[in-house]
Amino acid sequence: MYNLDSQFNFYSEEGLYKLGLWLRRKVLACDEKMKDSEECLRVCGFSEEVLRREWEAQIKAQTKPLPRKSFTRLSYMTRAETK
Repeated sequence: MYNLDSQFNFYSEEGLYKLGLWLRRKVLACDEKMKDSEECLRVCGFSEEVLRREWEAQIKAQTKPLPRKSFTRLSYMTRAETK
């Protein structure tokens, strides 16, 4: 029983250590991407306000509902195709 308990503790500590290393790598990579993004925004020539407005307009355009087709219109079109 002692053997199993000590193996479990070892693997738990090792797993937490590896998880910490992985998390550190992810945080450093995110920091680097953030620095690159901020630099890109700084040199792009547009103000943050303009970019935010354009982003909002893009979101509205891409997420608006698709036009609905009425059932009678669809049935009329399918009947016309079969004749």
